Amino acid sequence: MTQVRFRFLSAFLIVIASLLSIATCDVVAQNKTEETVAGTWQSVAVLPDGTTMEADVVLTGDKSKLSGKLSGEDGELDLKEVVLDGKKLEMKFDFDVEGESRPVVISADWKSNNALQGQWTVKGPGGEDLAAGQWSATRQPETIVLFGGDSMDQFRGYHKEEIGAGWKVEDGTLHFNGTKGTGDIVTKQEFENFVLKFQWKISEGGNSGVMYRVSLGDKKPYLSGPEYQVLDDTKHHDGKKPSTSAGALYALYVPQNKTLNPVGQWNTSKIVLNGNKVEHWLNGSKVVDAEIGSADWKEKVEASKFKTWEKFGKNSKGHLCFQDHGNKVWYRSITVDVLSD
Repeated sequence: MTQVRFRFLSAFLIVIASLLSIATCDVVAQNKTEETVAGTWQSVAVLPDGTTMEADVVLTGDKSKLSGKLSGEDGELDLKEVVLDGKKLEMKFDFDVEGESRPVVISADWKSNNALQGQWTVKGPGGEDLAAGQWSATRQPETIVLFGGDSMDQFRGYHKEEIGAGWKVEDGTLHFNGTKGTGDIVTKQEFENFVLKFQWKISEGGNSGVMYRVSLGDKKPYLSGPEYQVLDDTKHHDGKKPSTSAGALYALYVPQNKTLNPVGQWNTSKIVLNGNKVEHWLNGSKVVDAEIGSADWKEKVEASKFKTWEKFGKNSKGHLCFQDHGNKVWYRSITVDVLSD
């Protein structure tokens, strides 16, 4: 590469890091697919010297009109134009070099709903290529804070909109205090593919659970939703049976290689559900790995009390449910990363 090309590329990198608070511009979109590029994409540009530069490409809007930014650690830069034609994506933005504008073009193929791959090119005044390199991007999941310590606004009661009196916001936790007849709570929003993260601690001898892909309108949420067991293994009788112990996919899959903190201490849990694949995590370790609807799943369901429950594990999406099992339980730091198909 000539010195002039290095100068242009250097200016290109400096501008990305220094431009701040530029108003978002309109972007042209010609989308011939049913998918959408809206969202946050984490991009990696390979520079001519082999080093890499990371930045977020944030696209918002619908299929007919999008807006976008290229955002790095020190600032953000407007996308001037985006053209989506089938599986071909082209993005353009400008930067100034000694008072002259130089366009940068990113051309990429839509490899999947979560992956883009192509190249970036810096153009000269006559349209010639001054610098170029590989470029790729991965769509980042949308993160929704279900409970951040001060509000239950993301939840409702299972049988009615109102949340029962036993659920309280207490010292930054979502606390069920054991009040009889309170009832389960569920998210107002339904989720299909997601990573649910939460922390919990249980009372001595206590039992609770978190269910997923739950339907409204049934007598109980567990008639449709599989359950992540929340339990005091030492003092509750369910802890004596591995398939109903803490971290289990309740009554079906036994948690493996688990570490459970004692009553009164916080446990960190994660549920990963993508298509039919489901994982339960507990304190940093994956303890359950299952596939809903697989031969193994059907065999286990057939041998369980769920055998005659027509809706159990059949929903492709549904609500997340936090259970009133009559015992005191505390939850905090509840977030869900929404995964694309």
